[in-house]
Amino acid sequence: MSPLRIAYVDCPPSPTEPQRGTIVLLHGFPQTSYQFRHVIAPLADAGYRVIAPDYGGAGASSKPASNSAKSAMAHEIVQLLNTLGIAEPVHVVGHDVGGMITYALASRHPSRIAGVAWGECSLPGTSVYEANRTMQAVQQFHFIFHAVLDLPEVLVAGRERLYINHFFSKIAYNTAAISAADVDHYAHKLRAAGRYAVLENSILDVDIMPGKNKDDLQKQAQEAANKGGAQAKGQVDKAGEAINQAAENLPDEQKEQVQGVAGAASSVVTGVAGTAGGAVKGVLDTAGNTVGALTGGLGSTVAGAAGGVGSTVKTVGGAFTSNKDAKSSGDAAAQKTK
Repeated sequence: MSPLRIAYVDCPPSPTEPQRGTIVLLHGFPQTSYQFRHVIAPLADAGYRVIAPDYGGAGASSKPASNSAKSAMAHEIVQLLNTLGIAEPVHVVGHDVGGMITYALASRHPSRIAGVAWGECSLPGTSVYEANRTMQAVQQFHFIFHAVLDLPEVLVAGRERLYINHFFSKIAYNTAAISAADVDHYAHKLRAAGRYAVLENSILDVDIMPGKNKDDLQKQAQEAANKGGAQAKGQVDKAGEAINQAAENLPDEQKEQVQGVAGAASSVVTGVAGTAGGAVKGVLDTAGNTVGALTGGLGSTVAGAAGGVGSTVKTVGGAFTSNKDAKSSGDAAAQKTK
């Protein structure tokens, strides 16, 4: 098995400012570390060492051989920090899928974290995540799409720009923030990567969630399955009653046939509802057994973000979104690979 290669930007802090530690920036999909090009220099100027990797399967990093679970990707970030000789706790900022990795990093490796901040993502395994995948299924289609092994790459090949542009033109709040050159850059990187491994395990990627949530998730899903089954049976029973009433005016032979069909339909739905409820519980039990018991202290770790990253974000907030004169990551730091 070939070792994973992680491409990253390493920007040293300004020597004229107090040294504030290290910030790790984790990008989203379909971006790469390029998305942070306007904020790396301001953060470094404020006294932070800034590490912005392309996580495994994105940008110039190599593709994971098999495991693209967020907990495994979080471990890769820890390995990168070890390789760079960064032993002290770091601040981590995650966007979109990078936010999922950020949470996995904080929950699995709390001793390495000084503070976390993430946005524009719900966490796999939560009710919010499940609602997002169902109520917003059209907008979030790519999570299901990429759960099919290899097929997305075949369908998107040669159409990367069209595919990438969909997300920026249809979902982005400020479409003007993404230029045509930016879309070209991300399309080129996606074409070079050839595989979108980061999304393949996202649908069932509950391994990032604390074990203490498992019972609540099981209970919620079981209740939803039971409720759905009961509602379906109620609708069929009402329909059956209407059919029976209408059949009263039919000849006896036809009436018996119609009423028999109505009764059979009700029995089938009842059986299906019960089976579905049991199946959901079985799936959740299996998934729950895979959830590792995570170490505590995450709450205090998250709260620690306010003192570090929070004050810096406030200080350079304008540069985060509109500082066009800020040095790009290519000017500010050397590209390296592990």
